[in-house]
Amino acid sequence: MSVGKLYDVLVRFESRKHRTSYPVHKRLKAPYTENWLVEWITKGIRLQPGTRVLDAGCGTGHTLLQLAGSQPIEGIGISLSKEEINVAMANKTADTHVQFLEQSYDAPLPGTFDLIIACESLRHSPDLKSTLNHWLEALAPGGKLIITDDFLEDEGDLTRGLIQHQKDWQAPQLLSENRLDSILPYTVSQFIENFTTAVPTRSKIQLSWMIFFLQFGRAFTWGRTRQLLNIYIGGLLLELGYVRKKLKYLGLIISK
Repeated sequence: MSVGKLYDVLVRFESRKHRTSYPVHKRLKAPYTENWLVEWITKGIRLQPGTRVLDAGCGTGHTLLQLAGSQPIEGIGISLSKEEINVAMANKTADTHVQFLEQSYDAPLPGTFDLIIACESLRHSPDLKSTLNHWLEALAPGGKLIITDDFLEDEGDLTRGLIQHQKDWQAPQLLSENRLDSILPYTVSQFIENFTTAVPTRSKIQLSWMIFFLQFGRAFTWGRTRQLLNIYIGGLLLELGYVRKKLKYLGLIISK
């Protein structure tokens, strides 16, 4: 299943409980709110009227729409998921200068940007170095690239469970901070914030039992139900990676 189809399945399921755009990324524990990403971005970066923002992997448009609601930015959100783009467009108001496109973030981008946001989307890149260079080329001088994602504590921490997560979520780029540093050009500077302690997790025993029973039950399902189980199990395996201290959740602000 492609990345776009994976998120199509996920959005169709989650739309049962969400009537508007919603964060597809992680919810963090208190004191962080549902809008923690927008709050963190606006705390670290001063947005001006007319700031050009690209959300590379925009989900249902929640982050971009929240930013546009606080400042008259010019925003473009892109996603491979048709269902995500449909939700984003349905929640766009006429007075916001925001558009949403169904396309790859590796495809040619419409112009240059003062800010590029990649929240839990870099992991889906088929070619990490190519994607990062593509984004940096699309940044205006002095522009910022924001990456928030799951990182391996160490390159050797890629366990069997995390490998299965990569397969279930079409996420080949589960990488360490050191590997990212080795790919980024030396001409950029970084600010890093560690959100790991705010990632909500269940106990190792609870997660292990949930994964066991769901994997057993998956053998008796097919179609969309099996697709949803694969996605859910993959999410549990990622959560187990945090419990086992194999992962950390980082926010990076990269300045060109």
